[in-house]
Amino acid sequence: MSYVAHINYFSTSLFLFGLRVIVIFLSVFLSLSGESLAQGTIFGEVKNSNLSSPANGEITFFGFLHDSDEEIKIDLSDGSGYDQGNWFDDFQNYLSESSGGAYDYYFYNTSNGEGLHLEGIMPDNSFQREDVSLVSVVWPSLVTEINSQYLSDTSLELSWKYTLGLVFHIYRRPGSSNGSFFRIDDSLGDLTTSGIDDSAFLDPGLLIGQEYDYLIIARNSSGLFSPRSTIHSAIRNSVCCLVAGDADHGGDVNIGDAVFIVNYIFKDGAAPPCVDEADANGDNTLSIGDAVWLAYYIFKDGAEPVCGSTGA
Repeated sequence: MSYVAHINYFSTSLFLFGLRVIVIFLSVFLSLSGESLAQGTIFGEVKNSNLSSPANGEITFFGFLHDSDEEIKIDLSDGSGYDQGNWFDDFQNYLSESSGGAYDYYFYNTSNGEGLHLEGIMPDNSFQREDVSLVSVVWPSLVTEINSQYLSDTSLELSWKYTLGLVFHIYRRPGSSNGSFFRIDDSLGDLTTSGIDDSAFLDPGLLIGQEYDYLIIARNSSGLFSPRSTIHSAIRNSVCCLVAGDADHGGDVNIGDAVFIVNYIFKDGAAPPCVDEADANGDNTLSIGDAVWLAYYIFKDGAEPVCGSTGA
C-alpha cells in the first residue's frame, strides 16, 4: 500500500472510530439519565464494485422518508454530504423525520454509471452506519437541458429534455435555503402517482424577487428513479427593466445599445446590467437578433423593443 493510501486509510479509520466513540458516549450518558436517543445521523463508506472509493464530485445521492418523495434531501443539502469515500445524512434535517419510518437513498456514480438503492428503517438511536457497495445499474437517464422562463411576474415554465416512456417528478425549494426540496407536481409526494408525462411544467404563484431552486428526477414504469438532476435556479426581478432595449442601462435607447450587445456577444464586453432590457425582441434569449431589432427600430422605423422575461 502506498504512503498516500496509508494516509487515506488512516483518515477514514479515524473518522469512523470517532463516530463510534461518540455513539458509545451518548448511549451511556442517556441510559444513565433515563432518556431515549433521538434519530440522528446515518453514515458509512461508499465503494465502487472494484472496491475503490469514488472521488469527490463523482457521487450524487438523494433520499426520502416514509416511502414518500414529498420531501427529498440531496448530497448538497445541509447536514448531508460525501467526502473521500464517506457519506452522511442527518435525519433530523427532514421535516418528516420520526423513528420507525422507512428511509430510501439512491446513490449514483457519475463516472462509471454504478449505483445503489439503499433502504431501511430509521432506528431509535443517534447514529446508524450503512455502508454502500455500488453495483452496475440500468436506471433512467439523468434529466438534462433544463430551462425556465417566466410567463408572468409570478408564473414560471420549467422545461427539460423529454424521454419517451418516462415520467418526471419536479422538486423546488427557496434559493435562500440549502435544505430539503419539496415535490410540487404532486403535493403529497405519492410514489404511486404518475408524475409529469411531458417536457414542461408550469409553476404559478411565485414571488417577485425570490430565487427558486429546482430539481427533476425521472421515473420509469418499473418504478426505478434516475439520478438527480443538477440544481436549476431561477428568479424573477421585474423592476430591472425600466426602458425596453436600453442594453447599457443608460436611460434611453440608441445605437450605442446595439453596439453594447454586439460587444458583449462577440468581444467579451461587459454584460448587460439588466438582461430583460437588452432582450429587445422579447424571445427570452440574448443574441445578435436583439441588436438587429434595435437597429431596425432606430434606423428603419421597426417595431419597438420590449422587455424580455428571463427574470435576470
